[in-house]
Amino acid sequence: AGQVVHFTKDGGRTWQWFEVPLPANALGLPILDFHPQNSDWMIWTGSRGCDAGPSPDCHAEAYYTIDHGRRWNRIDNYVRVCSWLRDTKLKLNPRTIVCESYSTKSGSQRSPAPGNHLQIISGAEFYSKKTVLFNDAVAFATFDEYFVVAKLVESSMTIRFEVSLNGKDWAEARFPPGINIEHKAYTALDSSTDAIFLHVTTNSKPGSELGTLFKSNSNGTYFSTSIEQVNRNANGYVDFEKMIGLNGIALVNIVANANEAAVSGIKELQTRITHNDGARWKAVPQPARDSNGTPYKCVEVGCSLHLHGYTERDEP
Repeated sequence: AGQVVHFTKDGGRTWQWFEVPLPANALGLPILDFHPQNSDWMIWTGSRGCDAGPSPDCHAEAYYTIDHGRRWNRIDNYVRVCSWLRDTKLKLNPRTIVCESYSTKSGSQRSPAPGNHLQIISGAEFYSKKTVLFNDAVAFATFDEYFVVAKLVESSMTIRFEVSLNGKDWAEARFPPGINIEHKAYTALDSSTDAIFLHVTTNSKPGSELGTLFKSNSNGTYFSTSIEQVNRNANGYVDFEKMIGLNGIALVNIVANANEAAVSGIKELQTRITHNDGARWKAVPQPARDSNGTPYKCVEVGCSLHLHGYTERDEP
């Protein structure tokens, strides 16, 4: 509660504080965003008018600082996410801020009015020079060398996936022929190997959510199927883990009983591992003994080890 943020720069030995212009938002939006190059540059997303129950003008406001919280400058209001465009390999203007911003700046942001479009706005020079990239959007993300946007095609109420390597030129993602990805949900998964992994939901029935994992080419526009029936949860999180520092190795959990789970809502999860960045997946051989030194009961050929995944985290 309040508007004081405590921080440490020496591993917790000493603590300092700075004050923010608004309390942290309670709208489920990211609160603090750090610049990838300069830890003194931050974006704070607070909320205004949201304290007293269902307020008619509750909304989020974003501010930035370039001196570690000593002075704050307002970016925009009625926003969902504001973030620095620059990323580790996305070497664009470090002073550019990108926001998901509602076109109509009124009413309650908890329940935006129909027709209040969510825009993707790129603001150079700390948002002083704004360009609307997309008028109807669902979300954006930046990771590695990619800037990706899920845009809404209102005429057909479908979602299209757009990719850029420079923040200016955009290309629509292309999927294998015969695969219908309209009316689907996407989860863009973090990349570190010059390709985007994208999970496209094929079954969204509560309790049996799953989908297909696609992998892109190096510019992020052409996708091929990597593995099917990959587990996800109701919030869109996916059982996908890349091994930090070990390029090409990743783990997923698949729903082995996909047809039965669609009826019962009970999933049988099995782990698969890749050593060549998603080109081929296989089961994980079990060790001879468990963590207590006890031999596993399964000693048949084909026994494999299955691991708890990302969707089971208490705080994803």
